[in-house]
Amino acid sequence: MANLGAHGDLSGAEYQEKPGLLPAAWYDFHITGSDVGATKSGGTMAKFELTVLDGPYRNRKVFWNINLANANPQATKIGQDQLLTLATNCGHPNPHNIGDTEELHGRPFRGLVGIEVGKDKGDGTKYDDRNNIKGTAKLEGAATSAPAPAATAPKPPSAPTAPVAPPAPPAPPQDAAMAAAGF
Repeated sequence: MANLGAHGDLSGAEYQEKPGLLPAAWYDFHITGSDVGATKSGGTMAKFELTVLDGPYRNRKVFWNINLANANPQATKIGQDQLLTLATNCGHPNPHNIGDTEELHGRPFRGLVGIEVGKDKGDGTKYDDRNNIKGTAKLEGAATSAPAPAATAPKPPSAPTAPVAPPAPPAPPQDAAMAAAGF
């Protein structure tokens, strides 16, 4: 036990709640920041700051890193596919040729947010859980050259742009004799 003395008087302090993760769902976003930098392995990564446009999570941020160049050719291909899909869904006029990440700023799109469980750091501690982007889609009816005004209630697009786990198959029907026997 340790006595806090005068440090225990918190009457002038204000409680500051740390916002948690966004629930896994579709959100309307626009890109409010970006950078391109080197990865630890010597590759290149685009880093995007996404901001929620509307609803109870308005102005909350999600960060998305996309591999642009990696020693693993499959990682490079996935990253290029993600960037092309993002640019297309943002309404970029030439999504196959992006000169600067800022060309995507302020352009509304839909993003499927997931939750990535924190991984072991290797020293007995674990990284915090975090949000990640599972896919993107066009935001129907939105202007693509400027930030979108608050949109109506979100509705999922017809098809996500990234693979999403299919629902579990239904349980096989039980044989009446097995059911009667308690199996």
